[in-house]
Amino acid sequence: MMLWGNYNGAYSQNSTGTGGADFSTINFSDRDWDVPHLIGYMESHDEERLMYRNLQKRKIHGVV
Repeated sequence: MMLWGNYNGAYSQNSTGTGGADFSTINFSDRDWDVPHLIGYMESHDEERLMYRNLQKRKIHGVV
C-alpha cells in the first residue's frame, strides 16, 4: 500500500523565498519505516496553485 504525503506547505514556503521548510519526512527512512510506502507530492488538483499564489503575493507587495 502506498500513502500520499502532502508537502504543499513546504514547497510553498520555499518558493516564496522564505526558506526553512522541512522536507526531511519525505524520505521514508526518516519516518522510521523499513519500506518506502510514501509518495510525496507538491500539489493536488484541489489545492490552490503554487505559482498563482506567489504571483498574487507579488501584487500585494507591489513587486512587478
